[in-house]
Amino acid sequence: MAANVIKNVQTQAVGFAPILAHYFEKCGIQPIIDEHLSTDPRRKVLTHGQAAVAMITAILFQVMQLYRICRFASEKKVLKRALAPDRAGTVLDDRLADTLDALFAFGIGDLEMLITRHMIQTFEIQSQACHNDTTSVSVYGDADNNKTEESIRIGFGHSKSIAAI
Repeated sequence: MAANVIKNVQTQAVGFAPILAHYFEKCGIQPIIDEHLSTDPRRKVLTHGQAAVAMITAILFQVMQLYRICRFASEKKVLKRALAPDRAGTVLDDRLADTLDALFAFGIGDLEMLITRHMIQTFEIQSQACHNDTTSVSVYGDADNNKTEESIRIGFGHSKSIAAI
C-alpha cells in the first residue's frame, strides 16, 4: 500500500464560494473598506470590510434581511470560504447595521469610487473614456399614493440643465 493514501476524506458543498472569495480579494473590497472606515475599538471580531463582504455574499444568494444573513452565515458554508472560517459565526445583525451606518456616514459614492478605481487598475480595464451620468429627476406635488392615473402625471418640473440657464 502506498504511503500517501488518504484514508479519511470529507467533502463539502461550497458552490461558487472559492471563486467569490478570489474575486472579493482581487477587488479589494474588504481592505479598502477597512482602510477608510474606522471600526469601533470595542468591536473585536468582525470589521466593517468583513461585514460588507458578508452582506454582498448574502445578496448574491438572495438573502436580503439583516436578521436572515445571520442564519445564512451559520447554515451555509459559503461565508466560511468568503470570510475567514472563524469569522462566519460572528455575523450578527447589529454588526451589519453598524456597518451600514458607517458606510452611509463615509459616503457610499466615495467608497464606490475607491473600489472601482482599484478594480480598474487590478483588472487593467481600459478606461480612455468615462461617462459619469449625473441625470437627476425631481417631481413635486401630490402623488395620490399611486392610486389613480392622475397620480403619475408630472404637472410641474424643470430639468437641471434648464434651471442652470
